[in-house]
Amino acid sequence: MAGMKAAVFVGVGIFPHRVSDDKNFLLDLSTHLRTHNIETSFVSIVNVDHPPQAEGYTFVKRAMHKSSDRYVRRDERGRILGYRHPHGTARTVIELASTLVAERHTIQAVLRRYDRAVVHWMDSSLTMPAVRAVCGEQHKYVTSVFRYLPASRAARTLRALALKGADRVFAGTQAARERLIQDGCAEDRVMVEPWGCAAQHEDRPVQKADNGTRVRLLWSGFLKQIGRADLLKTLALAQRVRKRRPDIHFTFSLKPECLSEEFKAFEAPGIELRLGGRSFLADLERYDAFLSPVSEGKSPPAPPLTWLEAMAVGVPVITTAHPGVNEVIADRVSGIVAPDYEGLEMRLLEIGLKGKLQAMKQKARDQHLHRYEIRGVAARYADVYHQLLSEKR
Repeated sequence: MAGMKAAVFVGVGIFPHRVSDDKNFLLDLSTHLRTHNIETSFVSIVNVDHPPQAEGYTFVKRAMHKSSDRYVRRDERGRILGYRHPHGTARTVIELASTLVAERHTIQAVLRRYDRAVVHWMDSSLTMPAVRAVCGEQHKYVTSVFRYLPASRAARTLRALALKGADRVFAGTQAARERLIQDGCAEDRVMVEPWGCAAQHEDRPVQKADNGTRVRLLWSGFLKQIGRADLLKTLALAQRVRKRRPDIHFTFSLKPECLSEEFKAFEAPGIELRLGGRSFLADLERYDAFLSPVSEGKSPPAPPLTWLEAMAVGVPVITTAHPGVNEVIADRVSGIVAPDYEGLEMRLLEIGLKGKLQAMKQKARDQHLHRYEIRGVAARYADVYHQLLSEKR
């Protein structure tokens, strides 16, 4: 593909179909980048038996592991539905760096298809120097640091040093950008370029949830900032609210591997636990709001892709205050941002909650269209890629 400008996405668990993972974003992004004369390829680090085969996708085995389906969830036809391969930070960096070195010839073969490419790394920022060393100085480098996670001063300094290997760093919010710069990242390299998703039914008015006077709230996880502790706190919140507001119905949607007996014990009238699945997007419009409170108040939101998918169909997000959340959700306009769990409980008990949420629906979709709709996101990404590729070698 001589002369063709390209973005090569490299990361863990990138698949050519929707799975239970935030990297679904890349499917839509790739399609729209092509309309901006940016060709795309994917190098996916996975540790599964028989990864799917698709044009433009190269799968490499994660180091320090044998191939195994212990990390995947498949449907009855064997199609991968989810990939989860968790380790601590140190082990993750060692494994990913070892993978890049071990598979360097395969990765370099992908890059040789192009005269010059932007290599976009989609995982641990600490591995960025290894990405650059393996792929070579003739290419340009971008990495996404959507979730700025709390860390010690030494860890933040190490992250900033590692990010020097990227020509551009994409942050999810201005709050995250400011923290990266405070840690030592070069100001001219860090940009606020969040991810996005496709608009749903943008040619029709926002549909109101057809459930009478009942308020239906959906919680879905786990997310990077939202884990077991937040689920338990939200389940307890639901129990307290139900005692005073039997018109509010809570649905908790979890992956099969996360739906334990501990959580099922909370099931009661008006508190439903269910398995999440492919119907997530189709079901969203049935709900009045997406409930997603966060205990960890130091980390700016990515924002979670599920928030954006909810906003895309006009479902406002209900969450708690943390840095940068006001950049995503306007309180009482496109969603609810309570100061904490106690404040959230009071907001759910407010008179006229149903009508207030219905009034937020159009604003939630408007916010998505303005900032997170995939065509606009792809255009901004393409501008960055073109700019990098036009720079002198």
